[in-house]
Amino acid sequence: RMLDVHIARGARLTVGAIEVPVSEAGRYGILEVDTDARVVGFREKPDVPPVVPWSPGSCLASMGVYIFDTEVLTSALRHDAESDSTHDFGRDIVPRLVGSGERVYAYLFWDENKKEAQYWRDVGTLDAYFEASMDLVEVDPVFNLYDPDWPLRTYQPQLPPAKFVFDDE
Repeated sequence: RMLDVHIARGARLTVGAIEVPVSEAGRYGILEVDTDARVVGFREKPDVPPVVPWSPGSCLASMGVYIFDTEVLTSALRHDAESDSTHDFGRDIVPRLVGSGERVYAYLFWDENKKEAQYWRDVGTLDAYFEASMDLVEVDPVFNLYDPDWPLRTYQPQLPPAKFVFDDE
């Protein structure tokens, strides 16, 4: 779905985004968008975040999920490698593309998890990754891996088990 929207808009970069309360903006890269969800600004962990036009108490946080057109990504990475940069998508690459006038759009995350709150976790630290992993093993997990309407797509090759024949040191 995100890819379909990326293609339909003629976007060069699409950034997965989720609405968060303005009070939490300092934890995320925040997208400034127009009424068509075109990104017109990107700020990493701002003190004063731009609010979304359709929801005054909210702002759009980057989920760290991107769809790039290949030539835009390779060009941006080459430019970033040759510049004095922190080599970070949120601090350097995305803001530079937005500032250059590229067609950058936000794709709003719609949670089909059928729970009270939207499920998304920033797993930028080991503790956050651990907490997100623990979300999955609760008796009633916040994120339901077994919802047939929201399938988890994976590939599990059917291979023989590992075989060990020598135990010499």
